[in-house]
Amino acid sequence: MAYAFFRASHREAKAGASLVRYRGQLGVWYLGYKDEHGRSRQCKSAAATQAEAEKLATELERKAERVRLGVDAAVKEDMPLREGVALYLASLPPEYRSKAQLESRFRLRILPHLGELLCRAITPADVKRMLAANADTAAQTREHLRVAVAGCFSFLIRDLKLVTGENPAAALGKVAIPKSRPKFLQMEDVPRLLSAVPAHYRAVFTVAVGTGLRKGELLALRWDDLDLGRRCLHVGRSHDSHTTKGGRARVIPVPSWLVPLFVELAREVRSAFIFPDERGGQQKKWVAFHRIMKTALARAGLVEGFDHRCVSRGARKGCGHVERRADKARVACPGCGAQLWPTPVPLPLSFKDLRSTFGTWAYAQTGNIRFVQEVLGHADVRVTEERYSHVLEENLLHLADQVNFGPPPGVEGGLSSVSQLQVTRGQPRGNPGRGARVHPPTFRGREDMRATPSNGGERLFLPPEPKAAGSTPASRADGTRRNSSEKSRGVRRETRPPRLPHQTVAGLPHGPCSAVAPVPG
Repeated sequence: MAYAFFRASHREAKAGASLVRYRGQLGVWYLGYKDEHGRSRQCKSAAATQAEAEKLATELERKAERVRLGVDAAVKEDMPLREGVALYLASLPPEYRSKAQLESRFRLRILPHLGELLCRAITPADVKRMLAANADTAAQTREHLRVAVAGCFSFLIRDLKLVTGENPAAALGKVAIPKSRPKFLQMEDVPRLLSAVPAHYRAVFTVAVGTGLRKGELLALRWDDLDLGRRCLHVGRSHDSHTTKGGRARVIPVPSWLVPLFVELAREVRSAFIFPDERGGQQKKWVAFHRIMKTALARAGLVEGFDHRCVSRGARKGCGHVERRADKARVACPGCGAQLWPTPVPLPLSFKDLRSTFGTWAYAQTGNIRFVQEVLGHADVRVTEERYSHVLEENLLHLADQVNFGPPPGVEGGLSSVSQLQVTRGQPRGNPGRGARVHPPTFRGREDMRATPSNGGERLFLPPEPKAAGSTPASRADGTRRNSSEKSRGVRRETRPPRLPHQTVAGLPHGPCSAVAPVPG
């Protein structure tokens, strides 16, 4: 039975207008009812009178009864996105490898802007505003933020049944990511880099550039995964996870030039891991390979240049002047006259780019995209093709050059440009000028072919002869068209030039060549 009761408040000064007066006292009306589970509930209301409070209590009890009887679906109470994100992260399985990164994205980039909004009230405009507030990050990072919000709302919609309707992050669409070519080392720079890497890490850097394995896959390699007899590696783990990034194990070949390295490492086995740390255990995922890479690049001379700085040395205080130069020769500071201190600026490459170096040169030397896909562990060959499209372009050019029929007859020194292939009345010419119209040859009706002395005995395609009156109207010299009864139906300016006879270039096996017709003056 629904009911309402009044409870006086002793905090009149603080509550103020939020209280109502009843029988000379200030207080709040409370509602009593049974919820959808049959339990008694009490809640505070903003009703101003007893009749209004009793009406609200009755409505709540009737609504709960309809849900309890199955007439209506239960409607869960809305919550802030911060609480929904906590439930989403707690629901992720232990196999989810990126939970720490996902939690960091929510805590640092998303919840400061959307955390206090109710889940049902969030719109695509709110997600767009959050992405705009993170404009200091790269486009790929903003796409990761959008995907994180979309994953949270998928949980709230499908699993928790808290939100109905469309996913606000999915409705926004993907963030436009500019496509860039992967960074990689030149073939002759690889030995220079490996010789500059410290001896303790030289083996892992060498295997990285020779097999294209990821950092986590390299550090998780065990001696049980190596089969030198068959020259293959079984890759099935990454860091402390029992699966790789792609979620599947694979077998990759070991190049012959890497076999002596593994034999040398096998003589000094002191751990179950191929690349252990100083204590013989597995190296941690936060090992600073990127710093080792930058130092090795600088030592190997693989630099963009040298930053010459006016720094403080001893009692002398530098003015802070910095300039980029191509060499490290000492020069004087233009501000204070002191000698500038050169510092090498290494190429913008990281340890991950060793994988791109392998993929680039493996594709360039073999031309087999399937081989590169299997070794790198891409689930779809289209990912490999898109990633290494710059090599595909060069491969296609190389393959196109192999289809060579020799220089065309009658052309001395070859073709200086593609425009020389455009022919008008058998004479080579350049591209038509601005405003000129280019009309490719067309075939109409019957073609008469004959060889005459004037064209050197070549076969010449002649245009069809004009037809008699009463058939298709022919072009007239005055630019008008008339029907068979010679009744004028209006005059139309002829903008299209007359058709030219089609010509062939001697030496081509078959087919017409392009023709460029000048517009008559």
